[in-house]
Amino acid sequence: MLSQRTSYQSAIESHVQQVPWLGNLDHRALRIIPSTLAVLTTKAIFVNGFHHPLRLLLLHLLATLLWELILWISSRKTQHTSDAKDYTLYELARRANIFSRSGAKLGLRFACGIGALLCEYVAIYRFRSLPALSMLLLPDWSQIVHFVRHKDIAIAKKAAACLGCIVGVAMILVFEYQLSEVGLKSTGTAIFLGLAAQLLRQEPVALDDYEGTHSWIPIASARDRTLLLPLAIFVTMVAVYLREYLIYTPPLSKTLLAVLAVNTLAAVILFQYNGSYFRQTEPLATFNGIEEDLDDDDMQPFLEAVALQTVIALGSFMIDSSTVSIQQYIGFWIALITLLWVSRQFRSSAVSGANYTPIGVSPHNTEQRLPDYETVDMPKTRRDTEWSGSLQAIFLAVCILLSVSLILSSHTLPRPSSRWVPRHDHSDLSFNTTRSLDFVVSRYDESAAQVAQQINSLYALPSIGALASRLVVYSTNDNDTGGFTQDLQRLLHPTIDLVVSQHPNVGREAAAYLSHILSNYHNLSDHTFFLQAEMHSPNLIYPRLESYFVPQTGFLSLSDTHYQLNTCINQPWDHSTWSEDPGVLNAIYEQANITGCKDYALTYRGQFIVSRSRVLAQNKQLYSHLLHNLVDPDAVTHSEEYLKQPWLPSKQDSLNAPLFGFTTERIWGLAFGCEGKMDKCPSLVSSALRQSLGMGIKGDIGDCQCLDP
Repeated sequence: MLSQRTSYQSAIESHVQQVPWLGNLDHRALRIIPSTLAVLTTKAIFVNGFHHPLRLLLLHLLATLLWELILWISSRKTQHTSDAKDYTLYELARRANIFSRSGAKLGLRFACGIGALLCEYVAIYRFRSLPALSMLLLPDWSQIVHFVRHKDIAIAKKAAACLGCIVGVAMILVFEYQLSEVGLKSTGTAIFLGLAAQLLRQEPVALDDYEGTHSWIPIASARDRTLLLPLAIFVTMVAVYLREYLIYTPPLSKTLLAVLAVNTLAAVILFQYNGSYFRQTEPLATFNGIEEDLDDDDMQPFLEAVALQTVIALGSFMIDSSTVSIQQYIGFWIALITLLWVSRQFRSSAVSGANYTPIGVSPHNTEQRLPDYETVDMPKTRRDTEWSGSLQAIFLAVCILLSVSLILSSHTLPRPSSRWVPRHDHSDLSFNTTRSLDFVVSRYDESAAQVAQQINSLYALPSIGALASRLVVYSTNDNDTGGFTQDLQRLLHPTIDLVVSQHPNVGREAAAYLSHILSNYHNLSDHTFFLQAEMHSPNLIYPRLESYFVPQTGFLSLSDTHYQLNTCINQPWDHSTWSEDPGVLNAIYEQANITGCKDYALTYRGQFIVSRSRVLAQNKQLYSHLLHNLVDPDAVTHSEEYLKQPWLPSKQDSLNAPLFGFTTERIWGLAFGCEGKMDKCPSLVSSALRQSLGMGIKGDIGDCQCLDP
């Protein structure tokens, strides 16, 4: 085997011998380019309506497996079968020796790798800021685990390393204002599973069957891309279980098709390298059983991470204008520098050890197993190292300058729309007891204890407790309404008036809200808080209300998701496959007296506060029109033609659960004249995190709502 090096290995060695400093950089540059293309185009595809990560991942897997099939077929037609087969998925799987004693460990590593890759796709889908996401997923956190577990490392050094990483991650998260629960969970799971997969990697210790030497591609462990085959099966099974219509996508323009083609090509290239969008999870090559990365410079992974992060941040502006703050970059650099220090501590500890031997090399035979290019003369090596170090320093300085200039140029205030009136002087935003607030609750079968606990918690907030409050419950359940009313009156705060009304079980919560507006059109409270009997994420709602609900509040959405649209978009889409017939939307725009192209933020979860002046500013016909579309069986929104829309392939329409309810849920802000993207508004998770740390709100109080003059 030593005398029969493959052509690929020989080419790499020749290349490194001729231009060593370039050899340290070119393979990383080749990873940065497809990684950046893959991440940015994936986000662009999701933003433009290619819904569900499973569909895109399955497309990537099919394309990659097709490429693997081509490689396998071509390897059977060439004379150098041993060289060609080493690169095919088939050969790697065959040589993985899954049924050996290490097979269980290998299977577990593949399972963790599969889960991590799935979570990466979901994270790109649900994590708003790509730069912040890449800051969390780029570092190799497994180094910290190895460092902490190392017996010869001092406890003080272990504590310092952990503290550095914690501070870095904390700064990334605390200063990110578009966090979401699903995005955080998927990101955290991806990190955890990726870390587990790294820790379960097996060392290449098996001997070649014929030569009795270490083979170039390890037999005892297969490369990470071997997981593609079980991943393809797994993704398909999950898609079938979720009844995803894999052929369904929104109408694709020529531009989006081109983006999808580039995205798929980049994914295939990445899967040839490794199984991660964000960082290398396996060495580029192995020489005689020794896993190598073509350089011994700890600075290289640091440079790769900073470069990829910078390019992703630059490219993100073209997709959704999301950016990061200087504090987040500082946290990112702290985490990377900590990992760089950890790596060097490992090296110094290993070199100082009496019995240190490179992984996979026998102590008595180390010299003959080293690659040939490491025998070059020392003066030339020193010159190449100095030249490489200079290039790295220049490259790192350019990345930092680009990052800082990117941050400084991004902090521009949004231009307010005619109906979006942010207030910079908050001195007059004080409450008084002459103002009133109605809680309007849509209830089906929730208990009186559940409703009372929720309302009492809201009433305990300083911004609400000072108001004259009333609770109006619209119960759509016929079972024992009288008993429910008595129990609720007993459990409710004694200063809150209670009204319980029976309401038909039609139209979801939107029908109850609209019925309340129409029946109390001239008898509304100063503010009305519309919510369901069981709120979504109540612990995140409380900080938002405490920070943003003021007397001048016109419309305040309590959505856990941010998404923007424009009234001139012919076929709108959002992250959850929702769309709507243009004719239905145009009729709503006409009823709301909307002319021209207006930006607006979609609302979710059916929980928001609106002022009386905002409600009365719209004609009653708009509310009647929305209610008609919800509950009238003869409305166009219940017709067979309406149900043939491509975004409703597996959903059933009924009067008690109308599909038009998804649209009504999203356009409450627009119905109450609240325009503007509100892209400077921190998410509910971010607001709660900042409040828990005593940091106050981010930006202006008008960033998250429409204020009345």
